[in-house]
Amino acid sequence: MIGKERFKAAMDEVEALIGQSISKDQRIVIFKRIVNYDEGDFMKACDDEEFLKMATRFKFNYPLLNEFIQKYQGLRQAAADKEQKRTNDLALQRLLKDEKTPAAVREFLRGFDKREIQNAKKDKAIGKQSLHHVE
Repeated sequence: MIGKERFKAAMDEVEALIGQSISKDQRIVIFKRIVNYDEGDFMKACDDEEFLKMATRFKFNYPLLNEFIQKYQGLRQAAADKEQKRTNDLALQRLLKDEKTPAAVREFLRGFDKREIQNAKKDKAIGKQSLHHVE
């Protein structure tokens, strides 16, 4: 959630950097739209050089700011997904190596691990095929 003071400070900085003033009414409407976004994503968007260039060229607006906030939300989510997968993979490897895990369970997990690898290879192959169809 974005705090009012943090939002105001970021908007003041954006104004100074792009050489435009953002009306009080525009700030209020934008704040209402983005108040529930992650503050870190908002701050990264406001500091993004590409965002600042575009805001200078095309006049600062909500859709532009929202686009860059969404960019950082996506990057954060991708990093979280990658970390979750890594954690799950480590847990699976620990179970496979743990002698206390029953042999039948270890065998099942090995099969699951192999299916995961095969599915990943299939996904890559499908992705390559679809690229060839586009050309």
